Amino acid sequence: MWSTSYHYLYLHCSVHYITAVKSQWFAGTSGRCCNHSWPNSAGMARTSYPTVKPTVRVTQFLYSGLGGHGSVVLSMISADEGKCLDNRLVFYGIEATRQEYIDFCEERNVAFQSVIKKRGIDIASVLQIFRVLRRFRSEITVLHSTTLIPLLVLYRIFFRTRLVFVEHNPNQVKKRIEWLWSWMGLAFANRTIYLTNEYKEEVRSRLGWWMKDRKVAVIPNGIDTSLFAPSIAPPEIGRPHRLTMIARFTPTKDQSTLVRAFAILCNIQPDNNAELILAGDGSTKESVMNLAEELGVGQRVKFPGLLGENSIVTLLKDTDIYVHASHGETMSTSIMQAMACGLPVIGSDVMGIRNIIDGKNGFLFPDGDGPALASVLSRLLGDESACKETSLIARDYALRHFSATAMLEKYIAAFTADE
Repeated sequence: MWSTSYHYLYLHCSVHYITAVKSQWFAGTSGRCCNHSWPNSAGMARTSYPTVKPTVRVTQFLYSGLGGHGSVVLSMISADEGKCLDNRLVFYGIEATRQEYIDFCEERNVAFQSVIKKRGIDIASVLQIFRVLRRFRSEITVLHSTTLIPLLVLYRIFFRTRLVFVEHNPNQVKKRIEWLWSWMGLAFANRTIYLTNEYKEEVRSRLGWWMKDRKVAVIPNGIDTSLFAPSIAPPEIGRPHRLTMIARFTPTKDQSTLVRAFAILCNIQPDNNAELILAGDGSTKESVMNLAEELGVGQRVKFPGLLGENSIVTLLKDTDIYVHASHGETMSTSIMQAMACGLPVIGSDVMGIRNIIDGKNGFLFPDGDGPALASVLSRLLGDESACKETSLIARDYALRHFSATAMLEKYIAAFTADE
């Protein structure tokens, strides 16, 4: 009942606020392109307007903290050398906006705004979102997070802008309310974008009557494969074999199985000097740290915390094997980055991973099976030629499938296509 009341209040306040500001929408200057910084206020970061007005003005909403779609959006902007899109970014979430995102926007003169949400009901953040939308005055709104779909649907209806909804949440772990947001995207957004055909068909099986092919598109994520590239420097002599996973610590990720597998590996290969790097932060981090201590590998498992993109590049170039243990993915950015760096990748055999790793460019293990993962790790650490062969295939696959430029072109087509 509390959840129902909350969502009613959420929509009720949204409707009243939009109604109040709609009549003022066209007031003020139009097409403003001067450099201008809005004063800081609680929960809001600086906003800078580009000096050049490109073809299409787009506001993209993404999570303020660590998330794979953040790297994807930044890669899309970097690939837009012709300035086809005038991007404005809104970082929304319970975490402070990552400094890496702020630096990126300031260096490239990209307009941005941070809206920090309190846990639970936070009507103030809802009102801030509408003020930001009114200020940015974009022709197209792109949503990379499900939580704001009711607000942006209302905004689209009242102000007749185009709404593009990008599905990033794995279907396997969606809650009932998240399926409601998926339905709302299909019903009311101008375009719904899926990252893979498999994902789209899974949604069709649940919400097929609402899926109109003319309103959906499949656009795989892209990354900067010139930044994420194999290291040209030889490994440091005598350093430990490094196994790495980069992900948020959440129930949908499975760092605990990786720690268990690593402990098994250390037992069956006592002379192996391998170490495990688990980068990221989140709600399950403490329990994973405790597990490593309980299994006697606490000194060999490192937790460097949240890393910026440059630090991720450095870590991957100093890694021997990348492992991604997860209960479900849509299209893992971390796996894409590792493959682009020419690393042998081991991943859970779940949707979102098995559709990238094909047995030649990487290896799969049964979801949650620590002993099976330990077996794959043991085999790879003892077979240098297999690692090298897999690395070459992984890099080639990344170059052919993970192009940020190709992703940008498909997004522009989706933004501008007739319904």
